[in-house]
Amino acid sequence: MDKGKLIKHVKVVEDTGNIIEVKLRQIEPTDDKPHGYKYSLVYVVKGKRVIGYDNNLLFYLFKGVGK
Repeated sequence: MDKGKLIKHVKVVEDTGNIIEVKLRQIEPTDDKPHGYKYSLVYVVKGKRVIGYDNNLLFYLFKGVGK
């Protein structure tokens, strides 16, 4: 799979050693990414990922509140 064109990559290493990293790539639009972008965010504390967020895979289908 083509990784696409890197639009933005920011990596911040805090004084404590914690890491914040954000990546944004432009890709060919697909059914699951019709906007044509892939993104990821990670926050690493003491070498362990405590927050990770991306649109790489669709894990569930949101069907609305109360349905």
